Amino acid sequence: MRDIILPEPDKPIDIYYGGLHLTFETANAGPITIIGIGSIKFNWQPELGIIFELSQVNELVKDSFKSIFSENLFDEVKCHIESIEPLSLPDGMVFFDGHLTGIEGRSSFVKLRGIPRRRVSVNYGTTRTCYKLKFYLANLSTRQFQVRDGEWDICLIPLDGYENLDKLKDGGTKYVVTHSFEARRNNGSDITAEDVEHLTDAWGKLFSFIRGGWCYPICFIGYKLNESAWAEWNKPILSPLDDPRKGWSLTERDFRPMFNKIIEYIKDDFWAEVMSLAIEWYIKANRNNATEIKEQIIFCQTALELLAWAYMVEFKKYFSSNGFAELHASGQIRVLLIELRIGAGMPLGIPDLLQFCGNVDGPKALTKIRNAIIHPKRAKREQLRDLPNIAMNQALTLGLWYLELVLLRLLGYNGSYYNRLTHSIRNVPWGESPL
Repeated sequence: MRDIILPEPDKPIDIYYGGLHLTFETANAGPITIIGIGSIKFNWQPELGIIFELSQVNELVKDSFKSIFSENLFDEVKCHIESIEPLSLPDGMVFFDGHLTGIEGRSSFVKLRGIPRRRVSVNYGTTRTCYKLKFYLANLSTRQFQVRDGEWDICLIPLDGYENLDKLKDGGTKYVVTHSFEARRNNGSDITAEDVEHLTDAWGKLFSFIRGGWCYPICFIGYKLNESAWAEWNKPILSPLDDPRKGWSLTERDFRPMFNKIIEYIKDDFWAEVMSLAIEWYIKANRNNATEIKEQIIFCQTALELLAWAYMVEFKKYFSSNGFAELHASGQIRVLLIELRIGAGMPLGIPDLLQFCGNVDGPKALTKIRNAIIHPKRAKREQLRDLPNIAMNQALTLGLWYLELVLLRLLGYNGSYYNRLTHSIRNVPWGESPL
């Protein structure tokens, strides 16, 4: 199989061009199939996702459009490609359900436009297993690495231009494919369809955390005996280049446990829910939007409270529910930070927040600002009114720093990271100590 043909930043990715069959189910006339020349593309803008078009329609079937219009079948379309002449996919059966977004009629032809409901699937046989899984990522700045540890042999490969993301962002670019990712089992056993669901969800969350913004795969390809067995294109969860603030930055050391740990979490119902919510709230808190700082502080503290309760009460069972609930939010966050060897003292790099809050530790300063935001009492409103903007920003920075360290600790990371408080590379505070 040929790899996908990567376009210029923000330009559509061509998936297919050739003969296309669209089938509409009608109440009165049964199924109507319209045959023409069509294309399938992955679009970045104005909305992320896959689009299809069918044009040069045979004159003999143009009367079928009367049924389509009269029965309002925009939401009832099935696509089927028999003789595939792909730009980027091998011979195979391509199918999806979708709905139309527009019909353009002219004297010589009719053009149909639409989007799939969920995914575009390409099957090259009856199996959905594979020995190697490959997918593509966008807007990621991480360097190449390979992990051969535990269950998985994985490799993240940067593509040309990934180092120019800051320049592209400054020029207005929103999306660019930056990496390919390959994974296989070290024991040589197959990857099942169920595995693919867990893996793409787990690694999508992990790469989103690494980036500090959504970074789910844009397509998946499964290989069997050195031949592609199937491929899927979907509508990914993906933040544009200018969305996230600078994150904690993955380094080349000690990141390997994270890939196995996130899979372990996603396969566990309890941790899957907790980590999914915590990473979602972290990403919302890390958006590069000066008008949302109050909401972002709330997301930070909410995520920290969730992780504190999940870890200290439900997982480790160090506290009863009633006992932990008696602690103020600052107390709950404080015991989590101490237990994970992160520390709860007021860190360096936030002098204005320290001056505003007085002689308190980090959790108390964070919760003081958050309480001023959400509580309606006059005293809280006055606190918020008197809060300097720089101190507000520092409260968000503190919350993001705590949340990054807690997630790194839970994911088994023991390397160095970018400390957003001091704007420097530091070793994690827990060193090599196991969780």
